[in-house]
Amino acid sequence: MKIHLVGNSVGGHLATFVAAARPDLVESLVLLNATPVWGANLPGWNGHLPAPWFPKIVGRYLFDRIRDLSVIEQYLKAAYGNSNAFDTELMQQIRECTEGPGGHAAFASILWSPPVTIKRDGRDISSFYDALKVIDCDVLLLFGAEDPRCKPAFAKRMLQVLEQRPGKALSRYVEAAGVGVSRYVNYVISFILDAIPFSHLYTCCESNSIAPTTRHPKQPPWC
Repeated sequence: MKIHLVGNSVGGHLATFVAAARPDLVESLVLLNATPVWGANLPGWNGHLPAPWFPKIVGRYLFDRIRDLSVIEQYLKAAYGNSNAFDTELMQQIRECTEGPGGHAAFASILWSPPVTIKRDGRDISSFYDALKVIDCDVLLLFGAEDPRCKPAFAKRMLQVLEQRPGKALSRYVEAAGVGVSRYVNYVISFILDAIPFSHLYTCCESNSIAPTTRHPKQPPWC
């Protein structure tokens, strides 16, 4: 059985390589503000845990800054746009998810890790855009128009690469107002849960608007 694979940010980066490496397992790919960059490939360590002392110190410092409640609040304000959509309890719950052992070392591992490398058709692929070229399934790109990190320019380049693929696989790009794409994600997930063919969803995505031929009963948020 194939799966619908959804990845956000760095998760979108990893999901792309999974779809490229195992086309036999992936029915469709949805990339949410996906980043084409993985780590910084810093010298002196290959990213394999346990971390040496210096990367561990750097990872702990940066990880503690990112999971500070004030920083979490800034991220949520950027993602939701409406401060009434979250409260202190949610911020604390997010913080609690980071309090397990090893989080700082894992964060350091991302910084020091080399690019992801997979094998496909007898050759190594370590470029994100090269991985996109060999993906056989339908791909949907959802990006926030004002995302300061995973910019729409990245998505447009991704779309150009995807549209050059041979075969009949579909590729669409939808640009959401603001930073986050949560409302769009809800609509995509409804397709998956309702077991509706993804080809209907891609019809809705044409030119960032809903097409009159769509058979899905719910109005997509990008119309």
